Amino acid sequence: MKKIVLLSLSLFLFGCTLTSNSNLKRKTEKIPSKEYHLANSDITINFGEDRVFGFSGVNRYFGNFSQQGEKIQISNLATTLMMGEPQKMEMESEYLQKLGQINSFELKGDRLILTDGKTVMNFE
Repeated sequence: MKKIVLLSLSLFLFGCTLTSNSNLKRKTEKIPSKEYHLANSDITINFGEDRVFGFSGVNRYFGNFSQQGEKIQISNLATTLMMGEPQKMEMESEYLQKLGQINSFELKGDRLILTDGKTVMNFE
């Protein structure tokens, strides 16, 4: 009986260790700290330790981000307060609104893909 209990306990602990190591590996994959450019625009995004920042078409922006596996949350976005052409201001506003709704990312080579399930933003 003791052998069965010990065997069961060993299998349980071994299984938990494998799960923990897999989760740990996924959590440690970070978005590289470099500048990415949104396809066909002058919009950029950069990631630091827990900060996100870049150029949104007219203004510089910055905020916080957290990452767990492929999930990402971008929050507390703020911008400088420069005025620009109305069309660029609209594009900037739309970009920042969508950026705040992003919930996952994917890295494909040098490309960064951000999405909320509806909107997909391709950065290179």
